[in-house]
Amino acid sequence: MLWKYLEYRRTNTYIEDISVASYYPLKIITDQASFGMSGTDFEGRPVFIGSVGQVNFKELFEKGYKDDCYRFAHYLADWVMYVSEVERRKSGSTQVNAILDFDGFSFGNALHVQTIQAAIYGARMFEAFYPETLHRSIMVNANWVFSSLYNMTKPFLSTETTDKIQVYGHDTEKWKAVLKQYIPNESIPIEYGGTAPSLYSGQLTPKYPYRDQA
Repeated sequence: MLWKYLEYRRTNTYIEDISVASYYPLKIITDQASFGMSGTDFEGRPVFIGSVGQVNFKELFEKGYKDDCYRFAHYLADWVMYVSEVERRKSGSTQVNAILDFDGFSFGNALHVQTIQAAIYGARMFEAFYPETLHRSIMVNANWVFSSLYNMTKPFLSTETTDKIQVYGHDTEKWKAVLKQYIPNESIPIEYGGTAPSLYSGQLTPKYPYRDQA
């Protein structure tokens, strides 16, 4: 696993200029991709929350922002590990939880070749570059469009990873109950059934300057 990590870092051109301290993503991307850290689960592992369904990957790629999106994906993964380091040390774990909201994921995204390629790239990136960092991923509001795309990427993930992923549709009562099995109310944003600040309030999101798109 360590060899895969080192080889991936050596050969991947998208991470050459990525640094949590110095990389600033394009505003056109961050305007669509809401994300943040929201406390910890019952065992002290940090909780990452991201709204993915609202991102129009097809439009971004067709406008020429493919490389920026790939770099942003690496930045986001590094940012999660960077900001959660204190909590992970407290819990004695190297892992994090992820709540991913796919509400609004479009048919256009699922049929777009570059979006499919990006999903496969993301699966490979996660397996190679961030081994054993995921404790549990709960994907919510997943429509049949996203489920089809997820099934395309599953072959690129190990069984150890797919066993950690739970996918739920738009039955909010069902997935809210699942979240509360693992995460206290104070770490769940209010729109997901808890008492933490909303993901869209800006209180959970990193503060950084943006780059204007070309």
